[in-house]
Parts: sequence; C-alpha cells; structure tokens
Amino acid sequence: MELTPPAGEGAPWLVSETRRSWTPGPDSVSIDAASGEPVEQIRFADYPLAAKLTDWGIRAHMGFLFGAANQLLLAAVALTLVGVIVRGYALWWSRRPGPGRPPTRGALLELVRRRPVLTIGGLLVVAVIGWAVPLLGASLVAFLVIDAVLGRWGQRPSTARAMKK
Repeated sequence: MELTPPAGEGAPWLVSETRRSWTPGPDSVSIDAASGEPVEQIRFADYPLAAKLTDWGIRAHMGFLFGAANQLLLAAVALTLVGVIVRGYALWWSRRPGPGRPPTRGALLELVRRRPVLTIGGLLVVAVIGWAVPLLGASLVAFLVIDAVLGRWGQRPSTARAMKK
C-alpha cells in the first residue's frame, strides 16, 4: 500500500495498491482526512481497455506480471536477443565484401522475388511493431533512409572517374 498525504487543507488522503505480481491491476481509494471515510474509489476493473493493456504491458515488461516465470521469460528473451545480434555480426563478417568493394545492394528485392509471401508478411509484422513501438519504428526508418542514401551515393560515379572515361 502507498499512502499519499493530503495536498492541502480539506484534501483527502490517497491510498493506492502497489503490489504488482499476480493481481489484475491496482485499485485506489481516496480517504477523507477528517472523517476517515472513503471519498472516491477507483477499481482496476473500471479502467478503460487501453489503460488496462498499458498497465499489463508495463508489468510484463518489468517482470512483475507473473513473478519468477515472467522474469525467467524476460531473461531468455534477452539472452536470445544477444545471441541473434552476435550471430548477425558473425554472418556479416563471414560474408563481408572484400577491401575496396561496396556491399551488394538489392538483397531485399531479391528476397521478395524468391519468397514473396514470407517477405511481405515479415515486412508487415515489422511495420506493425514499428507503429506500436514508435521509438523503434523511428530508428528503423532513419536506418533505412540513411542506408538508401548511402547506397545511392555509392552507386554514383565520381566526377574524376567520369572524366577519365
């Protein structure tokens, strides 16, 4: 329980539930300081759906929602993410272009040509996740824009090379 003293004369005390595991959500009640009677009660069941989903998402993300099982799942996700990142760098290192050669462009278009349903489905999943998590979506869009600009810049012949031909 969390007790918040009155903000001013005649204001009620606020009593909030702070326990976070195995409960559907927090309830709050305001208590009149003079009489000790409840003034207002807010039950989690009365919250709008968006507020409930936000609360559950935060508690799942922090490992509070299902106790130790939730924390073990989060640890497994974190270790898997580290493994994917390390493996991605290892694959890039084994297939990197030689010195002085730019990386091969157009891999995504080739993937769309070979496996259109899986690729477009994957792109839709990434778009939905990017929309639901705006900071991730913005950084992904920034990466794609920078990659496209650098790709175009790398394809242009320099004026010195154009003059020699």
